[in-house]
Amino acid sequence: MSIEDLKVRVFQICSTDSFKFNIKKITKLIKTHAKKHEFCFFAENSLYINIDKKIKTPAFDLKDLEPLQELCKKKQITLHLGSAPLYEGEKLYNTMILIDDKGQLTMPYKKIHLFRAEVGSISVNEGEQYASGQTPAIIEVKGWRVGLSICFDLRFSDLYSHYAKKECDLILVPSAFLRSTGKAHWEILLRARAIETQAYIVASAQAGVHKSDTGAIRKSYGHSLGVSPWGDVLSDLKEKEDVSEAFTLKKSEIKKMRSSLIMDRHLLKI
Repeated sequence: MSIEDLKVRVFQICSTDSFKFNIKKITKLIKTHAKKHEFCFFAENSLYINIDKKIKTPAFDLKDLEPLQELCKKKQITLHLGSAPLYEGEKLYNTMILIDDKGQLTMPYKKIHLFRAEVGSISVNEGEQYASGQTPAIIEVKGWRVGLSICFDLRFSDLYSHYAKKECDLILVPSAFLRSTGKAHWEILLRARAIETQAYIVASAQAGVHKSDTGAIRKSYGHSLGVSPWGDVLSDLKEKEDVSEAFTLKKSEIKKMRSSLIMDRHLLKI
């Protein structure tokens, strides 16, 4: 069924390096906050975040998500779990997980651009752990065309140009931005992507200080955002943990934007 207005609920949490603990937290948040027919959206690494890079990411059994699948059917919600580290053979991918309102589970996208940075004392190279996804992906949620991306993908405008040419209504950006890069670039990039694609951008982010039993810590920026096709910020969860906010996306706003600023996206034949 296609609808003109899509109700989105963005969740902002501080995940840990325990699948079991994170699933318990997510389940509680959904039971407490989610309303019927909402599209619920969590951050990158919502099911597991590797805090101590010396520890190998454990394998995850998707059967552990069956209670969440039943909860989606009961509440009649579509649940986007952001992403999780999932193995395919020996390769580990940062993989999106989606559960629809009938409880069906799919994994429609693997993160293409892997984070690599030297920022102050922080050194990160996701390529040491993860394999890279190869293809963009578009899903349909209640008649809305939804482009998929994860965190560091946000810095690569060609991916978003692809989604604009495919006339996506909404692009998702589950993320776990560091505080230093978040303060400098997070909002600027999200608003720019909304303006250039003339689509809604919704980004759910990790927030707070993640602590491992080994003593390792990681700090995430937060500020989950919803951005309109005009570039206006519709929602900002600041640095709060374990919270959600709902807002409504309207196809009429997309049509208004695209009819007022005419962008021929097929002039450049590349």
